[in-house]
Amino acid sequence: MENIEYCYYLYKVEKYNSKELESIFEEGIISYKGCSIDSLMVRADEFSLEKLKEINGYEAGYEAIYVIKIPRCYLYPVIKNSQIEERPIPIWLPINKKENNDTIVARLPKEYIYGIYLKESDAFCENYNHFYIHDPAGYEFDEAQVKYFFEQNCLSWHKYAKVRSGRSTEYLYNSDVKNEVWKEAKEEYNELFNKEISKKNNL
Repeated sequence: MENIEYCYYLYKVEKYNSKELESIFEEGIISYKGCSIDSLMVRADEFSLEKLKEINGYEAGYEAIYVIKIPRCYLYPVIKNSQIEERPIPIWLPINKKENNDTIVARLPKEYIYGIYLKESDAFCENYNHFYIHDPAGYEFDEAQVKYFFEQNCLSWHKYAKVRSGRSTEYLYNSDVKNEVWKEAKEEYNELFNKEISKKNNL
């Protein structure tokens, strides 16, 4: 992977307050719509302060917009001949499930909250907890990821994602930790993003 690409999402807030900001920067965003980022936010083709100003200009009623930044390879990895070439990463931590283990409430981790645009001050504030990867132990895949696996005929990952969604969070976490499911992926991506950070710092 030579160039790292990102997926940006906008989480619009009608009423902004500092306590909510601190909570989201420290803990992440809570979804009451299950593991579906598209049901909660709007996809953005690009990120820039000018773009955020433009959105606020067209859409009245929003005091703030949180910007979500997730490496594209986590959500839509390169798949060739039904084989994964980049390791996808689940992004939702289930908080509340139904009796059949369908997720009702889930949390998007703080690491992917890039920052917030405040309309009143016309400024963007970057999240001090933003990073490029979280610990995915116990996490579930987003609905868009599951759909992508199926559309790309990557049925082994599609099945794996569906199986994870049917397990309890405690079971997933214990199993992931015991079997070191994400160890190799975290090491690989940490090395990749550390190189990216060093490259930018040396510009």
